[in-house]
Amino acid sequence: MIARSSFVEARRYADALIGESFGQMLNLVEAGSQQLARLDAPLQAMGRRTVIDETLTNIEVLTGAGKLEEARILTEKFSPSTHRRYPDSPPTACRPRAGT
Repeated sequence: MIARSSFVEARRYADALIGESFGQMLNLVEAGSQQLARLDAPLQAMGRRTVIDETLTNIEVLTGAGKLEEARILTEKFSPSTHRRYPDSPPTACRPRAGT
């Protein structure tokens, strides 16, 4: 994951896609809330933040790599029920990257 974060920071989105399939990205959103429900409250909060941050990064990577349809699908999966499943999430599924 260290290489991936470096690729994202360098905006090398096609490289950041290597090793993580679109199916894995969807699974993070879909299965994340079910898996988090099994944890105690402090771990749930930390896990929610991780799912949110990773999903937002995945949307950025897909968009930057020109995978607009996949980015749209992931955004739709994430956005409508985000506040129900992840109540401490930001109000939208888009956030500016620091320094941009």
